[in-house]
Amino acid sequence: MGRAFFALLLLIFLTTQAFSQIKSVKIQDFTYRRFEGSSLALQLKASYFEKQLDESFSAKNLELVSPKKGINIKANLGFYDKKKELFHFQGAVELKTEKHGDVYTEELFYSKKDGVLRAPGRVFIKKEGIIVEGSELYYSLTTGEFRLKGNVKAKFSL
Repeated sequence: MGRAFFALLLLIFLTTQAFSQIKSVKIQDFTYRRFEGSSLALQLKASYFEKQLDESFSAKNLELVSPKKGINIKANLGFYDKKKELFHFQGAVELKTEKHGDVYTEELFYSKKDGVLRAPGRVFIKKEGIIVEGSELYYSLTTGEFRLKGNVKAKFSL
C-alpha cells in the first residue's frame, strides 16, 4: 500500500510539472461553443487558434457569433487580451448586426467590460440599398447606441 501511494504521488507530481511547462495551446480548425441553458450564447471559430497561459488568445480567420447580442464578426486575425477584456479584430473585418446592417472595416475592437464595439478607421455600412461611409464607428451593445463619425457620406440605390 505504501509503494502504491508513493507511486501515485510521484505520478501526480510529474504530471503537474509537465503541464506547468506548457506555455500555450495551438489548435487547427478550432470551434468553441458556450450555451446558456439550451441556447447558444457564443461561438468562436478559427482556422488557427493559439491560447496563452494567461487566457489571452490569437486566431486566424476568426468568426465570433453572439446570437444573444445579435452580432456576427469575421476577420482575418483576432486577438483577445484577458487582462483588458478586449477583443481586437484585424483585416477585412465584417460585423453583421440584426438592427443596423452590415459593417465593413479593417480594424474593430470589442470591450467585454463596456459592451462597446469601436472601429477607429474607415467604415462602410450596408443596409437595404443604402451604403454609408464614415471614419469611426461606436456601437454600444448594452444601450443600442450606434454612431458613425467623421465626414459621413451616404449612397442610395433605387
